[in-house]
Amino acid sequence: MKRILFMACIMVLAATTAFAGTLKLGSMGPLTGPYAADGNDIANGVRVAIEVMKAEGGVPGFDDITLTPGDTVCDPRQAVASANKLINEEVLAVIGAYCSSSTIPSSETLAEEDIFMLTPASTHPDVTSRGLKNMFRTCGRDDHQAPAAVRFMTEVQGYKSIYIVDDKTTYSQGIADGVAAAAKEAGMNVLGHDHINQGDKDFSAILTKVKTANPDIFYISLQNSSTGALMVIQAKRLGIDAALMGQDAVYHPQIIDIAKGAVEGMFCTFGDIDKSAPAFISFMETSARQIPHFYSLTI
Repeated sequence: MKRILFMACIMVLAATTAFAGTLKLGSMGPLTGPYAADGNDIANGVRVAIEVMKAEGGVPGFDDITLTPGDTVCDPRQAVASANKLINEEVLAVIGAYCSSSTIPSSETLAEEDIFMLTPASTHPDVTSRGLKNMFRTCGRDDHQAPAAVRFMTEVQGYKSIYIVDDKTTYSQGIADGVAAAAKEAGMNVLGHDHINQGDKDFSAILTKVKTANPDIFYISLQNSSTGALMVIQAKRLGIDAALMGQDAVYHPQIIDIAKGAVEGMFCTFGDIDKSAPAFISFMETSARQIPHFYSLTI
């Protein structure tokens, strides 16, 4: 379905752009900074998707497909600047961004020029609930992911109490608020909901509160997995015995690379991928030189 949506957008562009020699696409995401792992994963996913399309005959009406990447650093102002740069490059569609706080303002900039935007990662409901005709996504929404996480906690694991921490970003706090609301509705005892700042590395103050509260599960809603890894390591060192759960931004191979055994038994939520789908098989064959991560697979 995700591949169908991506191709449908491209085919609409082909139908509305006559006699174009080159299909110019753009991508947006954090290529540098603390969220670069996921941003580069998205950019690599777009490159592989273009390779697959070319191998399958390209796009009717176009002789070639090119990609211009844009670095948002997950900063709203930089995201708008990147959008304007891609407009000047005369791209017809943009894949991205990563952080919802970047996707929302940049999509409005692109909408002024009727440029398609397709995000594989921005899950905040406002991304697609503002009525923009140019804005699409291939990932789920926070208001779907949060209740699903709580159903797993209560119906599968039987947890009764929860402590929640987020980093105050649009995405992370949005899903954390959703988990808190769903947990209360499900009858869980929300023992605390605290916030850290982006860039923090010492979480001892908040983790001490978590240990004192002694929840059944400690829910970590952060914008990137490297910060999640540091928090998990420090939680284990402090002796927190609660089960751990993160959301889709925390779900990245580097959390295992960094935290190693500290993440053993940790739960994370992420959209399912149909590994039997022909599009998935083609993508994996083309990207055989490296193991793709989940955001690239949602393109």
